[in-house]
Amino acid sequence: MLSEYKVENDEYYKNFVAQSSRTERTTENYRKVLRKFCIATGKTLTEIVTTCIDEQSIVTTVKLDPDENGNERRKEIKFNINDKDAAINKFLQQFEDYCFKKNNKEITIQNQTDIVRSFLHENGVELPKRKSYKDDSRDWYLPSKMDFNYFLQDVSLTHASLANMLTSSGMRVSDALSFTIGDFMNATSDYHDFVDVEDFIDNAPDDMIGTWVFEPQKTRKHHVKCITFNSAHASNMILQNLRHIKNHYMPYKNRAEGLNLSISKKDPLFASRKGKYKKPLSGRSVAAYWIEKNKKFQVWKKNQIKQQIENGEISEEDYDEAVSKIPKLHPHICRKFFSTIVSNNCGDIRVCGLLEGHSAGLPNDKSYIKKSVEDIREIYINNIHDELSLDHVETKIISDKETERLNAEIESLKAENAKIREEKDQEITNLEQKHQEEINEIKLSMGNMQRQMDNLTSIRNRSYIEKTINDYFDDNYKETILKKEEDITIGRKKCNVIFKLAYELAIEEETTFRNDDEYLNSLIQRAIVKYTMNPNSDLFDKEELTQEELELMNKHMALQLDIIELIKSDSTLWNMVKDDQIKLKNIISHIIKKNLDNIDNLTDDDKKNMMQEVLMEYLKVD
Repeated sequence: MLSEYKVENDEYYKNFVAQSSRTERTTENYRKVLRKFCIATGKTLTEIVTTCIDEQSIVTTVKLDPDENGNERRKEIKFNINDKDAAINKFLQQFEDYCFKKNNKEITIQNQTDIVRSFLHENGVELPKRKSYKDDSRDWYLPSKMDFNYFLQDVSLTHASLANMLTSSGMRVSDALSFTIGDFMNATSDYHDFVDVEDFIDNAPDDMIGTWVFEPQKTRKHHVKCITFNSAHASNMILQNLRHIKNHYMPYKNRAEGLNLSISKKDPLFASRKGKYKKPLSGRSVAAYWIEKNKKFQVWKKNQIKQQIENGEISEEDYDEAVSKIPKLHPHICRKFFSTIVSNNCGDIRVCGLLEGHSAGLPNDKSYIKKSVEDIREIYINNIHDELSLDHVETKIISDKETERLNAEIESLKAENAKIREEKDQEITNLEQKHQEEINEIKLSMGNMQRQMDNLTSIRNRSYIEKTINDYFDDNYKETILKKEEDITIGRKKCNVIFKLAYELAIEEETTFRNDDEYLNSLIQRAIVKYTMNPNSDLFDKEELTQEELELMNKHMALQLDIIELIKSDSTLWNMVKDDQIKLKNIISHIIKKNLDNIDNLTDDDKKNMMQEVLMEYLKVD
C-alpha cells in the first residue's frame, strides 16, 4: 500500500542519490517533493518510471501506399511523448492538480515540477515540453535600518550579534551558525596576533572588519567560493557577547552549579544559552525567535501607519496598502538586505557574485578569478560597509546579580500569579456549580413542558383566530354597524359584543376553523343573529359586579400591568414582543389564571418568574 511506501527505500531513488553529489539538504528536499509526487499519482517511483519507459519504447509500424514500382512500404512511428494521453503527461498533470488543491503558488509548483522532471530525466524517462507557470511569488519589502534597529532593541546579545553578522556579510544562517570562535579569530587576524582565545576575547581591538573566505554549504558541491566581510560594528557586538559569556556567564555557572566551564576556540561563534554556550544555535530556533519578534514589529509598524493617518501624511484609504508593504522580519531577509545594498553600491557584477557566494556571472571573463581578497575588501570598505553597518543601537547586558534579582522577581510574580489562578479557578468552580444548579432547575421544568405545549397550542390558535375575526369584522362590518347607530357609544358596544360572540362561536368549533371569506362571514352573521335575539346580554359586560368579583378583576388587571411593565423595562425584550400584543396579553392571561389561587401572596421575584414564563411561552408560539 502507498501509505506504507517510503521514497527513500525505492531502488530508483537510491540510485538517483548515489549517483549525485547533492548536499544532504537538497537530497531531503528531493525526497519530500517526490513523496508528494507519489501521493498525487497514487503510484510508487518505480511504477511511474517503468510505466513511462515501457510506453515510450513503443514503436508503431504504419503501412504506406506502394511506391511507383508497386513495392510495399512501411513506416515506424515513435511514441509521441507530447501526446496529452501519454502516461508522463497524465502523471505531471495529476501532480499539478494536487499542488493547486493544496493552494501552492504557481512559482512553487514550477520549482517542484522541475525537481520531479530532473529525477525522471536522470532515470531515463523522456520528458515533454516544459510547461511555464506565472511568477506569483510574494513581493519582498526590505526593512530599513530603522526597522532593524527596532528589532535589535529587544533581542538577546547573541541574536543581536548574529543579526549584525547576517546583514553585514550576507551569509546564509546555516553558514553563520557553522563558524567557531577560532574561525572569527582567523577572520580578524589582520588586526591582532593573539593565539590564546581568552587573550583574544579580553584584548582584541574594537572596529575589526572580519574577512571570510569559504564555500557555502548550499553550493559546496560546485566549489563556489564566497569572499565576504562583516562590519566593524558586528565584530564589536560579537566580542561584547563573547566577553559576557567568558567573564560573567561561565564563572557564575561554575560557582552556582559546581561546573568547570571554560571558553574554547572550538566553541560555536553563535551559541545557545540552553547548551551553556557549548552548542550552536539551531536554524530552527533562530527562525522561531525571529517569528516571535516579528509579531511585535508588525504591531509597531501598523501603529506608525495609524499615526501617519492622524498626522494627515497619508489617507485612511491607503492603510491596507501600507500594511501590505510592511516587511516580514526573518533571518533570510538579512541576506536580501545585503544583496540589495551590494547591487546598489557596487557596479562590478564579479564582486557581487563573490560577496554573495554565487556562481560566476561571466565564467569566460578571466578577470573574474583575478580579483584578490584585498581588492574586494577595499571595495567593501569604501562602497558598502557604512550602508550595511547597524551601529545605532546599544544592547544591554544583564549582569549575574541583576539576573538573580530578576529571577527572584520572576519567582515572586509566579507565586502571585499562582494565587490569582487559584482564586480564579475557585471562582470558575463556583460559577460552574451555580450554572449546574440552574441547568438542573431547567431540567425539572422540562417535565411540565408537554402540558404547557398543549396550552400554548391553544393560545396560539386562539390568538390567530381572534386576529383573523377582528381583521375581517373591521374590514366588512364595523363601519356599517356604526353608521346605523345614532349614538356612537352604543354602536361601539354593539360591535364589541358581536365580535366577541363571533369569537366564542369560533372557539366552540376551533378544530374546523377556516380562514376564508365564506366561513368568516357565516360566523359574523350567526353572531348578529345571536345578538339580535338577546341584545342586552351581559355575557361580556356585566352591569354590576360583586365586591369580591371587582377586587379579583382589579388584582388581575394590576398583575397584568405589572408583568407588562417588567417586560417594558428591558428594551430588548419589549422590542421583541411589542408588535404582537394580542398574543402577549393572551399568554399573560393564561399564566395569571394558573396563579389565581396565590394572587394575593405574589412577591417581586414571583412576578419576575411569571414574566420569564410568559416570554418562554411567547417564544414557543408561532
